[in-house]
Amino acid sequence: MKKALLLCAVMVVATGLVFGQAFKITSVGGALNVNGILGPEGTTEVVSKGGGGTGFGPFLGIGAKVRASMASMPAIKWTGRVSFDIFQGSGGTPTRKFTQNQLGIGLGAEYGLKAMMMGSKELLPYVGGELQFNIYPEGSLDPAVSGAKYASGMRIGLGLGGGIEYPLSDKLNLDVGLKLSIANLLLAPAADAITSTDPKVLFLSKPIVNPTLTTKIEEGTFMFISLNIGVNFSLASAAGGM
Repeated sequence: MKKALLLCAVMVVATGLVFGQAFKITSVGGALNVNGILGPEGTTEVVSKGGGGTGFGPFLGIGAKVRASMASMPAIKWTGRVSFDIFQGSGGTPTRKFTQNQLGIGLGAEYGLKAMMMGSKELLPYVGGELQFNIYPEGSLDPAVSGAKYASGMRIGLGLGGGIEYPLSDKLNLDVGLKLSIANLLLAPAADAITSTDPKVLFLSKPIVNPTLTTKIEEGTFMFISLNIGVNFSLASAAGGM
């Protein structure tokens, strides 16, 4: 409950700051996400001590993004993003498939760089960053392991990246971006004690199923890189070109 209240409070404050200014929605769009996991080590391993890791990927997801501008800062576009991504891996003896979903909410900004010409059309590059709210439902193993349980919860992270837009028509732009996400900077729990009588597996840590020795595992820093390929539909002409 505390995590949910924190999420609501932050989103209300951020929304109030934006709506307190003269602004307009400039575009809405959707994208296909192609993700690759960079860390921690236990997650990038396909199989670790009998558990289910994922490997690097690639993993697919979908997303939607809204941009808004303010007259006082025409080169900056305020962004809101929602995405749903699926991370899967398989391995072990017998072979088991591990699945972990992620619901991501991002609030941030993009800064438009100098436009570049490609023939008769302008390429519109940008850089940006966002505050992320990443929600992880409990993961699963198929076939299941008796007594094994994945952690669930919310993490607050940071995303940094950039992209480029290419006009397909007067109102429709192709939008290709690359983003590095550090997904669990805040709300990560302390090291978790794992015993042979308390089997658990944690997506954001080194996965362990039915260990024979008592040990403690830490979540580690969950990082992934995303290639986002989508389209944006312009709702208003935006100063600064985006």
